[in-house]
Amino acid sequence: MSHNLLLQSWIPVAGPAGDVRRVTVAEAVAGLAPGWRIGWPRADFSGATHEFLIGLLHLTDLLPADDDAWAELWEAPPTVERVTAALAPLVPQFELDGPGPRVLQDPTAAEGGKPVEIAALLIDSPGENALTRNMDIFVKRGRAGAMCPDCAAMALITMQSYAPSGGQGHRTSLRGGGPLTTLVTAEGAGRTLWHTLWANVMPRDALEDAAGGDPFAPGPVLPWTAPLRLSEAEGSQAKPHQAPFLQAFFGQPRRIWLDFEAVSAGDCALCGRASDRLVGRMATKPRGVNYEGGWRHPLSPYGVEIGKPETYAARKGSPAGQDYRDWLGLVETPPRPPGGKGRVRVPALAVEHFRARAKALHLNEPLRLWAYGYDTDNMKARGWNDSRMPLHPQARNEAAFVAAVSRAVAVSDEALHGLTRALRVALIGDAGDTKAEFLPQRATLVDATRDAFFALLEAVARRDAAGESIKMEEVSPDMARWHKAVATAALRVFDDAVAATPFGATEAFDRRAAGGEPRQPRWVRARNDLIAGLWGKQMEAKAMLTLRPQSRESAA
Repeated sequence: MSHNLLLQSWIPVAGPAGDVRRVTVAEAVAGLAPGWRIGWPRADFSGATHEFLIGLLHLTDLLPADDDAWAELWEAPPTVERVTAALAPLVPQFELDGPGPRVLQDPTAAEGGKPVEIAALLIDSPGENALTRNMDIFVKRGRAGAMCPDCAAMALITMQSYAPSGGQGHRTSLRGGGPLTTLVTAEGAGRTLWHTLWANVMPRDALEDAAGGDPFAPGPVLPWTAPLRLSEAEGSQAKPHQAPFLQAFFGQPRRIWLDFEAVSAGDCALCGRASDRLVGRMATKPRGVNYEGGWRHPLSPYGVEIGKPETYAARKGSPAGQDYRDWLGLVETPPRPPGGKGRVRVPALAVEHFRARAKALHLNEPLRLWAYGYDTDNMKARGWNDSRMPLHPQARNEAAFVAAVSRAVAVSDEALHGLTRALRVALIGDAGDTKAEFLPQRATLVDATRDAFFALLEAVARRDAAGESIKMEEVSPDMARWHKAVATAALRVFDDAVAATPFGATEAFDRRAAGGEPRQPRWVRARNDLIAGLWGKQMEAKAMLTLRPQSRESAA
């Protein structure tokens, strides 16, 4: 029984009332009403589904020639029938089972490959070493004994998209292990999943600029439709000039063959649906495609050495996730380091292009930036990052906009540094005696100032859109409000941390007090130093403000 990813109704979607149903790719792309979303029970599956659908749109005749053609389908989306016709030429390449070719699978893995449980497709499953040493303490083995074909397909797509290090010869994804993805999401009234997907589709002319030529050449875009480029010999790496630019959406670093010959009947371990074709095992081999040399996926932000495109490396998830201090690096290239050398962060190509397009086409509607991805430590998934932040079109004066945002982040960074130092002194005794980071308190400060930061961005963007100047002297009142919000929140976090600490620990006298000077508890000195820092010369320079002297009472 064939299972084709472009014909079957296999993608779960959830409505505003909580109802869930399965739809085809064409129905997911063009047939959903406002409020409907991808409805997998796993966050990584949902993210990877968006990327899979965006990649497919780039391979069809719906691909716009330029931004004008893109705008036509933004305002008048295609019908399900139109999308189905556009996908028709791709149908033979997206079979999940059968003799082959199979989507994202390598038939040579079935010939002497190592049989493993299907649960190994889940990035957060315990690895072989953990299983051998009985170290699967928090994430247990056997939690996904068998999957329905729908979930097996999505697990396969997710693994090939985000593959972490998997041991000797088991390659990471085209973007490395645990890459960060950023998507533009359409939030306006009447907007559907189509608009979110289409927002991240780049027109043909932009793709050619990014690829430096034909984005469909050389060789097949879909690597499983030809003998796989194995990385068994020296010099067998796949570099950007050796494969099509659009293969970035369909990389195949892992050699996998799903075992459909030993299926069983029962309930899927992931979605709970009954199936008579549960997949319980697969075969794997090492030495899949080894992507090196500066590949650039259109949906990921990167770091790169200035003037060295071969050093492009996708940014990764982090233990703390993404917050507003990351916003600038996710949507705009920050100013170059002094001397024009060093490493810089650059936004995803699709995000960068959309902001420029939104400015040129005067798109004025609610948009957000969705940043997500695994936080990995080599072979181990430590967590899943998922953040959504406001997004604005490119400013009329983009340089001034970047300068204002950079100053705002500098104010936050300075406050975080001061808060950490003050807590070290108050709760431990001396800032130089410990490396304690007080991560929960730092996270609390960031959370407490998030709304104020984006209110500042909105105010600056609104001034710019109205044709007003957004140079630093013009946005000084907005920056002053931001500074006050940060300083007030930092003191509140400090006071709460001290109040929650046993009395004796914070009442200890300052060991540096001597002579006839009155001896103060450590927390008093730490708090006074924090106030001085929040309203001092260094903060003034960060914010480019003239801060009025504050008494301790009024600052509190």
